Amino acid sequence: MSAAQIGAVAGVAIVTVILAVLLRPYSPVYALLASLAGTVVLLAWMLPYAAQTLQWLENVSPYLRQEEFLCLVRAAGIALIAQTAQDLCKDAGMTAMGAKVELAGRCMILLSALPMLRQVVDVWSRLLR
Repeated sequence: MSAAQIGAVAGVAIVTVILAVLLRPYSPVYALLASLAGTVVLLAWMLPYAAQTLQWLENVSPYLRQEEFLCLVRAAGIALIAQTAQDLCKDAGMTAMGAKVELAGRCMILLSALPMLRQVVDVWSRLLR
């Protein structure tokens, strides 16, 4: 990603924030919709880079067991979705709901990582015997 692309991403984010701040006193709903629209635009803009990352993960996957690879991808997806939802909740002024979304995301990541944790505990127990 070049400096110009990073500048463009920052520009879209700044315009979105300014628009949301200007709209908030008149219509909080429109401010939230502006924030959501900016989020969608930035996420759509980043899809090609996500595809590159997924391609890299696919290249690395032969060196990992299938369960480990899926756990890694699942945890990353949960983290991204939970963070985006939390940020939107905070933008809407619902900080408490955002905190609950964050907690739910963390719990889901831990639950999805349990199979790997079991394997680690099994290896440790075999080594300690």
